Amino acid sequence: MTEANTIETTAEQVQPEPTPEPVAEVPKSEPVKAKAEQPTEKETNGEVVKVLEALQGQVKELQAQLGKTRDEASAANERATSSEQSALDYSRKTTLDAIGVLPVYHEYAPNADPRTEEGKAVLEKWATDRPAMVAARKPAPKVEDFTALGGNVAEIMSGKKSSHWLTPSSIKKMLSSKGENK
Repeated sequence: MTEANTIETTAEQVQPEPTPEPVAEVPKSEPVKAKAEQPTEKETNGEVVKVLEALQGQVKELQAQLGKTRDEASAANERATSSEQSALDYSRKTTLDAIGVLPVYHEYAPNADPRTEEGKAVLEKWATDRPAMVAARKPAPKVEDFTALGGNVAEIMSGKKSSHWLTPSSIKKMLSSKGENK
């Protein structure tokens, strides 16, 4: 083999170069604006200032609404607290009256809630520990007291008068409803 043949044979044995893969096309972007077309720093700052001013206005409006809402909630809370306190005061006064505590001493009674069993027990114990502050209770009238007084009730009790609504037994029952005249 000659040298020329060897080169030809070697060239055939050499593998062909791989063909390059096609390169993806880069999307065309807008051409960069010329310096004259781009907004200046002053213009950009002016737009930012306008947006900030608008946002500050919205913040002030929201703060005003928040203040109104807080005032309304506070007023509603005060009304509810006042109403609850009024109900508690009324219940306390009623309970102290029922126990027999003189009205002058109501303000000295413990601040307990008589709507609960514990609170009612506290007020009753306070009243029993201070008998001077409790009004003397008159005993319930007895049937004999009415007959001695005379009048319609005495006549019904004695049988001198009759009534469709009252009988001697119903009068006794009414007078002994607290269990004192049985």
